[in-house]
Amino acid sequence: MQQLALKLLIVVCCLFGSNVFAEQNHADQSKVEQNDATHLSAHNYPLSYYTEIYPPSSFYNNNQLTGISVELMRAMWRDMNMPQQKIMVVPWARGYRQISMHPNNVLFAMSRTAERDPLFKWVGPIFEAQYFILEKRHSTISNLQSRYEKDSQVKSPYEPSSQVKSSKSLVVIRHDITEALVDNSPYKQFKRVSAKNMDQAIKMFANNRVDLIAISRTGIATAVQKGQIDASAYTRIYKLKSVGDYYAFSKDTPDHIIHVFQKSLDNLKPYHDELKIKYGME
Repeated sequence: MQQLALKLLIVVCCLFGSNVFAEQNHADQSKVEQNDATHLSAHNYPLSYYTEIYPPSSFYNNNQLTGISVELMRAMWRDMNMPQQKIMVVPWARGYRQISMHPNNVLFAMSRTAERDPLFKWVGPIFEAQYFILEKRHSTISNLQSRYEKDSQVKSPYEPSSQVKSSKSLVVIRHDITEALVDNSPYKQFKRVSAKNMDQAIKMFANNRVDLIAISRTGIATAVQKGQIDASAYTRIYKLKSVGDYYAFSKDTPDHIIHVFQKSLDNLKPYHDELKIKYGME
């Protein structure tokens, strides 16, 4: 009798253990399938990618599109086992209009501000950009600012007079973050000139068609490296702000798609850090 009871107990334990193992195995399999489904949805989700020419974020080198934002996005596609996608290069205003008015778009790199934050969904940051107002050395504003700081012993930006404001011009990129930053600076009343991209803005500045330019620190460095401007002939007269630059997704993009892209970016941190050093973003 005891032997029979022992045999029954062994059979029950085996059956129970098999069920537990089967349930655990099913749970593990479901988890794997769920993860695969998440990546699969990101893999199949229709997105169009846009960028502008703004070194070192994105630019052409030997007719090949490259830059920290471009290289990092391509690495994210590889990390997610996605095929390489087409990146369309457009003027910033067109890309901004596309992502604002139409679904399933990605635009990079976009500075994330309080005003823009609710308009899009975000993956990043890619890097931090510092923006300045640049002017020729020994110009009217630079001389006035230097005298102001010397007299007041306060290292603050000179508040330009109404006469200076009405006679000086400042170039920004249309629909770029520089427009908003200038609007919140002492230079907001200067005569504003809009350029379609950074190259056009720098040419206008270098050819004396405008007096000032609002530009990022890396934009300045690239212009000097390319010989577009002479570093010794210009000076930074005002720091506008430091802002994080991100990949901006259309507002209707599902949250789980954003999560997958952000997770991939986080996974690539060592490579991301290497790119920052490579492109002088550290």
